[in-house]
Amino acid sequence: MDAPMTAEEEQERQQGGRKWRQSGGGPAEKRQPSVPCWFCLSNKDADHIMVLAVGHIQSLVAVSAEVRDEVEKYRDVLTLFYDARRKLLVMFEGNFETGHL
Repeated sequence: MDAPMTAEEEQERQQGGRKWRQSGGGPAEKRQPSVPCWFCLSNKDADHIMVLAVGHIQSLVAVSAEVRDEVEKYRDVLTLFYDARRKLLVMFEGNFETGHL
C-alpha cells in the first residue's frame, strides 16, 4: 500500500499536476500570456483553417485512398501558400473516440 499523500501532493493532484507559481499566485493556465499564442483560435494574427472530410470519419487512417489524396492536395497547396509568405503550415489531426463510429 502506498504512503498517504501530503497536502501539497493532494493539491497538485487536484490541479492535474500543475503547480502553483510562487510569484503569480495562481495556476499557470489562468495567467495572461505576455505574447499572443500562435495556436489559440482567439489569436487574430494567426490563420486557422480546418480541412474536414464531407463524410463522417473518425480518422484519416480509416479513409479511402481518394479522401486521403484530396486531404494531401489541400496540405500541399496550403504549404505552398504559406511558404510564399515565409510562414509555416502546422497540421494535426484530432481523433476522438465516439459511440457511433
